[in-house]
Amino acid sequence: MTSTSLPDQGSAYESDSLFKRLLITHPGVVVDAEALLSAAPAVSPGRLPPLVRLLVCAREAGLPVALRGEHRHARVRSEYLCHGLHDLWTEVLPAGQHQHASDLPYVTAVLPEQAQEFLTPVPGLLVTVAGRLIGPPQHPMPLQPYAEGLFVQLMTGRTYAQITELSGYPRHFISSTTFRSVRLRGCVNAAHLITRAIVDGYLDPVLALRTAVSPPTAPKPADLDFLIATIAGELTDVARRFGRTVGTVIHRRHFAIRALGGLTPNHARAIALAIGAVPDSAIPARGPYPVDGRGPTVRPT
Repeated sequence: MTSTSLPDQGSAYESDSLFKRLLITHPGVVVDAEALLSAAPAVSPGRLPPLVRLLVCAREAGLPVALRGEHRHARVRSEYLCHGLHDLWTEVLPAGQHQHASDLPYVTAVLPEQAQEFLTPVPGLLVTVAGRLIGPPQHPMPLQPYAEGLFVQLMTGRTYAQITELSGYPRHFISSTTFRSVRLRGCVNAAHLITRAIVDGYLDPVLALRTAVSPPTAPKPADLDFLIATIAGELTDVARRFGRTVGTVIHRRHFAIRALGGLTPNHARAIALAIGAVPDSAIPARGPYPVDGRGPTVRPT
């Protein structure tokens, strides 16, 4: 049985599966020349740093990659040719043209000191240093780091009671943080937020797969239906819709969780998305973001 401890957060946002999901909802990449120059020393024939893998994924998907920093273009090209890599971009942005990224929800990779320029208008932000991605992709409605951590822990199989004990925060604070975050992201509950964030490329389901308690297998379709239906539906509503009792819904959902090697419904759904047992299209769409752009202000004490 594998451990249920949280995976190393240093690698939490670096898997190719997350890049591919992110590029579904963000159809292109803007990369700063300085960020590529910072990544160059980490390039080797057998290993590409995360920033370079992101651009390779974009090129393989036929998506545009815009290089920002026209005056550095020749140096970046020369640096990467030394490592056996040809152009990782499809076009070079003219000097002063920075609006390219805000016209479409492009993923943008810049150095940390340049991040502030892009933080608000660009939905997908991956900050790099020395070629390593640091922090999650920037969501248009960002959460505080402790709230992001809460949903990573829920996705990897922790319960609210365990999170309360491990974090030292009181249960009412965990509950109010969850409520605020759900509202901020246009979702109906924590399960909806977690699955939606996975589909949109902001949470990496590979983390859930690493904490599976047994090798995951595809559940029976009928059992999987209950696991999916309870993402955004109350147990009583799901039971009524399927013509079953609440006990039956819980029982059949448990079979799906066990088949997937999950510890909780949230954990099992993330594993199912990671292995393709649940298609992205099965996850309910998020609602509109709140007009004021924020939920109730809650901070840890």
